[in-house]
Amino acid sequence: MATASVSLRRLSSKQLNRRKARFEARVPAHMKKQWEHAAALTGATLSDFVIRSAQAEAEKTIEKHELLVLNEKASRAFFELMMNPPPPNSRLKAAARRADKRLIEL
Repeated sequence: MATASVSLRRLSSKQLNRRKARFEARVPAHMKKQWEHAAALTGATLSDFVIRSAQAEAEKTIEKHELLVLNEKASRAFFELMMNPPPPNSRLKAAARRADKRLIEL
């Protein structure tokens, strides 16, 4: 399998103002050609295309993970409150009294 080195040396001007880190990857030649083609279709350099694509995928992955974690935490909190509800506070007691009065009036 032929491989090609993809160097992410070219950075946008916005990225040049930030602290830089180097990243290199060895990928199959056919993959690099496909990425170059896609980059050309969007008018981007290969480096910019790969960086944007990787960033978008990273954001999606993190968001999906955090959503699952939050849903799990929310589910556990909901279950805990349903199984062990806190004692009613004064506002809830007042609301219950108002509801009782309305039911009696019907």
